Amino acid sequence: MATTDTRDSTIQDKISTVDEFCKEAKISGQLRNKLREAIEYSTGKNFFSWVDKQQILSELPAATRCEISLHMHGGIVKKINFFENKDKTFIGSIVPLL
Repeated sequence: MATTDTRDSTIQDKISTVDEFCKEAKISGQLRNKLREAIEYSTGKNFFSWVDKQQILSELPAATRCEISLHMHGGIVKKINFFENKDKTFIGSIVPLL
């Protein structure tokens, strides 16, 4: 619940900034609404930043990090020849960056 409150607060802060920007730049209401929708969508979808994900993964053992990395991106990594026979530590370090 706290995460939801934080996310909602973050979205509201960004929307307030967008509204202020649109007012100063004299952007039409229609374009402002598109911008607001884009901000709401991207903030909601990408609430956890890349840094947050990296921090979580960095605290995991190499084998677990590798297993999670292989499942990221719909498991497509398993189909990429480049990653065949690579060390688990390598996979766990590189794949989350993709």
